[in-house]
Amino acid sequence: MMVEVIEKREILSKVIAEKIREKLEEEPTIKAAINIIEVNVRSIRPPTRVVEAIEEKLRAQQEAEKARYILIREMRLANATKMRLIIESEGRKQATIIEAEGIKQALELIKTALGNRTDLLIWYLFVKGLEKFNGTIVIFVTPGINKTLPVLTTLPLK
Repeated sequence: MMVEVIEKREILSKVIAEKIREKLEEEPTIKAAINIIEVNVRSIRPPTRVVEAIEEKLRAQQEAEKARYILIREMRLANATKMRLIIESEGRKQATIIEAEGIKQALELIKTALGNRTDLLIWYLFVKGLEKFNGTIVIFVTPGINKTLPVLTTLPLK
């Protein structure tokens, strides 16, 4: 409503000028003494409650814009975190695949060096696995015939 009044200021000025002319015509003592040429509306002061309503509306719009900005920012941060986690996961996946390929190639080379004997490869891996028991007594209980892996028991050295 106030925006419309401001936008139609020129029309309002003409209406006001016409109303003043009409009132002056009603007064015979001054009607010939005063001639209204033009009225300019320069300052429009709406009622206090209208100003307060406009200010409240502006505050609400600013709050809504702030909330929208925060929501967009949070969504961007969440998306960036998601993308970072996906990239890290892909990196771990590729590293695991590369490591597994390396182990596979190494085992194939060792098996070839052992004359393609799987039983010797298993013993080799068993002995390599014992390296992690540094400082521990390892007791082997050998299985019967046709068994390839011994039973392993460890006792700490203290």
